[in-house]
Amino acid sequence: MTTGTNPNEIIRMCADVESMLAEKVKDYAYWEGLTQQEIILKALEDFMQDKLVKGRPEAVKRKAKLGRKHKN
Repeated sequence: MTTGTNPNEIIRMCADVESMLAEKVKDYAYWEGLTQQEIILKALEDFMQDKLVKGRPEAVKRKAKLGRKHKN
């Protein structure tokens, strides 16, 4: 299974966020009538927009994932 090949594929990414930043996102979402996801995705897209990103080697992409196995 290779990820990232289909531009419409959705994957879940998790990150630890300082509580003050999380509260700011929640407050902004409330007052703007947006979801937290919409705000975070827009911020990430804006941040990555002007970055020149070089792809990882295929060996790194295929490396076994760490963590708990998913139930079938």
